[in-house]
Amino acid sequence: MTGDWLYFTGGGITVRQIAQALGPDCETEIWEEAGVLEVMLGDGVSMDFEASAIRPQDAAARAFADAHGCEQVFLVTFPPEEYKRARMRMRRIQAAFSGVFCGDTE
Repeated sequence: MTGDWLYFTGGGITVRQIAQALGPDCETEIWEEAGVLEVMLGDGVSMDFEASAIRPQDAAARAFADAHGCEQVFLVTFPPEEYKRARMRMRRIQAAFSGVFCGDTE
């Protein structure tokens, strides 16, 4: 299981909104100006979100985003062995905003 993921969404979502969707029981740290969110998974381990853009030369990512009606992407990283805990957070985020989480693989 990879620890490098992409979160494709419709657009207009901020890292603060993602943190709020996770709820008050989830410890987070936000750097809004940088578009970065750190979500604690426990035991000093985090899941990090970074607002990004689909590079014009990344035809595969652009085609995927277009096919799924996505305008925005976040880079998401966490230790691969923490997938089960990260997946619980992913599901909360998808429940709030829809979108698609994808492993960042070939």
